[in-house]
Amino acid sequence: MATEVTGGVRLGEPAPGWTLPTLDGRELALDALHGRKVLLFFWGSW
Repeated sequence: MATEVTGGVRLGEPAPGWTLPTLDGRELALDALHGRKVLLFFWGSW
């Protein structure tokens, strides 16, 4: 599940930890991608 984040992240600070469900039902944690490049693509259809 998504974690509620209060405040913000300043430039140069590490991103807060989070986990998201994958398409196959597992969970993926940001910490598992440490040292890799990560592209986040968010969109909404409301």
